[in-house]
Amino acid sequence: MNALMNIDHRFTTPYNPNTAGLVERCNQQLIQLIRCYVDNIVNEWDTVLPYITHVYNTSFHSATKYSPFYLVRGFEPKHAIDYLIDNNDFDEKSEFVDELKTNIQVARNLAKDNISNAQEKYKEYFDQNKCVHNFREGDKCLIKYSSLMPTIGKKFSTQYIGPFYIVHKINDLTYEIESQDGQYYFDRIHVNKLRPYNERELFVNIDKNFVQSEPNISSRPIRSKRTPVYLKDYYTGN
Repeated sequence: MNALMNIDHRFTTPYNPNTAGLVERCNQQLIQLIRCYVDNIVNEWDTVLPYITHVYNTSFHSATKYSPFYLVRGFEPKHAIDYLIDNNDFDEKSEFVDELKTNIQVARNLAKDNISNAQEKYKEYFDQNKCVHNFREGDKCLIKYSSLMPTIGKKFSTQYIGPFYIVHKINDLTYEIESQDGQYYFDRIHVNKLRPYNERELFVNIDKNFVQSEPNISSRPIRSKRTPVYLKDYYTGN
């Protein structure tokens, strides 16, 4: 089906919703709209879906500068108020069809340009705090704990656990890792869930004959306090 429809089907790594940001953003907006309509009848949220999708598809999108309905059909849908107003702008069907084809083509070309500009802005904003580590096979790393136990409260839990070994580098963003004892293995881990493991000395040899000298601590100088002017006794003389 993908080959027939000329679709490039790509997979995302688990617990990495940033990859499908457009889908997550769309779902977030749909949930907000459903929440506005559903109050005490939460179990009947599916009954308002046709109205919610119509509102979403006819709304202005900041990325494309058009509504999805207009990009697909070339015209804005009629609402209840439109049927109360007589509109005889398109008496001839042929004229309407020609203008419809032109509007669709122009709108889609402009939408592509607007999407490209929006993607560049999103990338620039994302790259501000982006820190991508480049691992090699055999390197030690730590895994973000929330990616392994997403249902566990993470306020007081450990942020990273490990160390693990890089078994295979699938690409610059996805790795296969395994624990040191071989008990745990993960075939798909995104690089933003990993961080380098820096080994350090756990024990420090202390020389018993080492005697720490007394610290040279100087006392703070005492400042002389002057009597405030309003407390002084003035002698004015005769």
